[in-house]
Amino acid sequence: MRDIFLEQLSGAVRTIPNFPIDGVLFRDITPILTDYKMLIQTIDTIVLDMMNLDWDPDIIVGPEARGFIFGPLLSTKLGKGFVPIR
Repeated sequence: MRDIFLEQLSGAVRTIPNFPIDGVLFRDITPILTDYKMLIQTIDTIVLDMMNLDWDPDIIVGPEARGFIFGPLLSTKLGKGFVPIR
């Protein structure tokens, strides 16, 4: 089931070549963010992976910009604090 979800997740991420500059492949995660169920399942999958690795951080750190989006959701699910990093 996890593999099926990861395949769906991969299919939801759009690749935009040469944006914002030539030679860059921009990965657009907006489709994940606009689909509530996919967003929650993404966070749940990360939490499950962390549990399987027996990884229990004291705090969640999120580098900008995507870390600012996923970090607070992850920290809330884990009952941990969140620190944004620029």
